[in-house]
Amino acid sequence: MKLIKKIATPSTDNHFKEALRLALVNGIILFIGGGIGLGLLYIAYLARKAGFPLPLPVWLIMIGIGVPCFVIWFQYGRLLGQLIRSIIRGIIVGLIGNTPGFACVYMLIAMLPNYILSQEIHKIILTILTMLVVMMPIMLVLGILDTKKADA
Repeated sequence: MKLIKKIATPSTDNHFKEALRLALVNGIILFIGGGIGLGLLYIAYLARKAGFPLPLPVWLIMIGIGVPCFVIWFQYGRLLGQLIRSIIRGIIVGLIGNTPGFACVYMLIAMLPNYILSQEIHKIILTILTMLVVMMPIMLVLGILDTKKADA
């Protein structure tokens, strides 16, 4: 637990170092969350293929992965806002820290001709991932702004 706290907590006012730390955290989140989400969709896909009329658990993925990601990014922004005082630096940290998300979206778009499971699941994963990529810098900056509001 101490190792996770040490890795995932901003500790300097160097925005490039913090962006790399955030990229590491995002990579871990996307790897674990993406694996869980893809696993749930794969189980639902197999059940549907076997003839069971099972809806895809998109809501479960959004509640189980999306909401915790938003909370983590907001809290990271609040902690980062105590160290850096510029919103522009926060946006830079958010965009550089989102590099794993951009890479995942690029890989999914590049794989469009060769669907992983089915076209439907591929589009669902791409939509969810694109939403997470767009929301990450926004939640980070909102966390930084919340810190500035609390300081005033």
